[in-house]
Amino acid sequence: MAPSSDTDVAVIGAGPYGLSLSAHLSGRGVRHEIFGTPMDSWRNHMPVGMHLKSEGFASNLSDPAGELTLERFCRHSGIEYARIALPISVDTFSRYGAWFQENAVPQLDRRYVEALESAPDGFRISLADGESLRARRVVVATGIQGQAYIPPELEQLPEGACVHTYDQRDPAQPIDASAVVLGAGQSALEAAALLREGGRRVRIVARTGTISWLSKPKGSERSLRERFRYPESGLGEGRAQWLYSNHPLAFHRMPSGWRNEKAFSVLGPAGAWWLRPRVEDRIDIDLGRRLTSADAKDGKVCLVLDGPAGRQEIETDQVVAGTGYKPNLTALEFLDPELREKVATSFGAPVLSRSFETSVPGLYFIGYLAAPSFGPLMRFVFGARFTATQVASRLAAQSAPR
Repeated sequence: MAPSSDTDVAVIGAGPYGLSLSAHLSGRGVRHEIFGTPMDSWRNHMPVGMHLKSEGFASNLSDPAGELTLERFCRHSGIEYARIALPISVDTFSRYGAWFQENAVPQLDRRYVEALESAPDGFRISLADGESLRARRVVVATGIQGQAYIPPELEQLPEGACVHTYDQRDPAQPIDASAVVLGAGQSALEAAALLREGGRRVRIVARTGTISWLSKPKGSERSLRERFRYPESGLGEGRAQWLYSNHPLAFHRMPSGWRNEKAFSVLGPAGAWWLRPRVEDRIDIDLGRRLTSADAKDGKVCLVLDGPAGRQEIETDQVVAGTGYKPNLTALEFLDPELREKVATSFGAPVLSRSFETSVPGLYFIGYLAAPSFGPLMRFVFGARFTATQVASRLAAQSAPR
C-alpha cells in the first residue's frame, strides 16, 4: 500500500508497544500503517550507560509466534543473556528493538506524524513531508513522549540549568561540574551514579525519608514456600506484582479513583539491586527535603529546600530532575485540539475501554497513558504482549481482510 493511500488502522509510535501491536496486526491480516522512529525514546533520550530495571524474561517485545525474543537476539548477536539477575543495557535493548522491527515490522514508515484530526469516516493524519492519509482507526503508542514531569519550582530555570533524565543523553558532560539530582527512583539513582562515574560532583535530594532498594531475584533457587509466598512475575517477585502483571482486566474493573492511585504508586520509586553499591556510601544523599524554590544566577542554580532542620540552600551547576512522569494528554502536540477535547480523561490520561478505545470511537491509546486504566503493567515492556493481543483482537474483529 502506498503511504498516502487510505488504511484501516494507523499506529503512531514505534516503541515496544507500537512495534508489538503492528506485528500482531500483520499476523491477523489487518491492513495498517505504522509511523515513527524505531525505539526513539530508548535510543535518543535515555542516558548513555543506563540499564533496564526489568529482568531479561520480562523485556521481550511481542510477535504472534513469540519467537523474536530478547534471548534469541542476544544469542544471535553474541551478547550475554540471563533470564534473571543480569542487567540489560539500554544499548542492547535498543538494538534488540531495531532487530525486532527489521524482522517483524519491515513496513515501518519512519516519517513523523505532524497532526491527527477527525475526518469523515475516521481520521486524517498529516505527515512531516506534507503527505497525508485517512485511517478508519488510529492507535497512539507514543510511550512517555511528552510525559516527563518537571516540578513547577524548576520550570523557570534557563535552558541547560535543569534537565530531566529523559533528556539527559550524556551524563558525563561537563567533567568536574556539580549536579543535584532530584528524586529517589531508578532513573534518579542511576543518573546520579552515571554522573559520578563520569566525573561529576553529585548530590541526591529527595522528599522520601528512605531510599528503597529491590532485592536480587533468586528464581528457582528459592524454596517452594518462598515461591508460593512471593510468586514470580514480569513485574517482580511478590503476590501484588503477580496480580498486577497477570490480571490487568481485573484492574480495569476497579473504581477509577482507586485505579488512578494504584497505577503509579504501586511499584513506586525504588532502585535496582545491582545499582545499590554504585550509590550507597559513594554519593551524598539528603532525604526528607522538599523543594520550595529555585533560582539561577551567575551560571549557578540555588535550590531552597525545606527539611528536618528547616530551611536549607544548595548551590549547584545543574539540576537533574529524576522526578518521573505524569500523564498529560495535552503534551501530545500532534493531537488536534478539537479532537483532544473530545477525549474523556481522568487525571490527565484518556479513559479507556477494555479494548483500549477512548470516548472517541476508533481512537485507541496503548502504553504509558493506559496505566490508569490497566495498571502498572502498562509502565513496563512486559505489558506489550497483553496489550498487542487485546487490541489486535478487537481491531481484527472489525476489519475486512487484506
